[in-house]
Amino acid sequence: MLILFALITAVSCLCLVASERGDSRIGVSIFKGIASSAFVGAGIAAGAFASGYGRLVLLALAFSWLGDLLLIPKNRRHFFLLGMASFLLAHLAYCAAFISRGISTTAIALASAAMAVVALALYRWLGPSLSGAFKFAVPAYILAISCMTVLAASASAIMRDPLPLVGAILFAASDAAVARDRFVAPAWPNRAVGLPLYYAAQLLMAMTALR
Repeated sequence: MLILFALITAVSCLCLVASERGDSRIGVSIFKGIASSAFVGAGIAAGAFASGYGRLVLLALAFSWLGDLLLIPKNRRHFFLLGMASFLLAHLAYCAAFISRGISTTAIALASAAMAVVALALYRWLGPSLSGAFKFAVPAYILAISCMTVLAASASAIMRDPLPLVGAILFAASDAAVARDRFVAPAWPNRAVGLPLYYAAQLLMAMTALR
């Protein structure tokens, strides 16, 4: 079942990218709903209910699913902010999941140094384009995903499994594409790159419940 859900996610993601290219809002609504529901299904199929770690991962997947639905309406400021809030909760749930696996101080120190540079670069890049509530929401989001990536590095070290860290990095990269599309240079290539990265990240996170 896990492989089936992964295939559904992948095919739906490709259809979603094509729908974005054709600016088909109906297609975007349908295929985003299917792709996001499928990665939640992948988490369940991986046995997420069987452990505390898995349940936290599943909670993060569920918040991500909600965030995806909230981001479907185009050019709706309030929906975008609500979507950001939902993804913020998803990152916090992932943080809790990674902490539950233990702490590697060495991994955290190294990852923190790297992410501090990345986070500062992101803020300097996006800052001039931010206004209103986004002046506060975006820095908070950058902090949350930076913490999630750092803790994913710790979890990967403890679990001796690269999937949490790889998933977190892909998630962060997809968020950068979303930010570019929303605040810097709106264009289809942002979505063509960001969406596959995002769905790959969520599938890898779902698979960590199995591993």
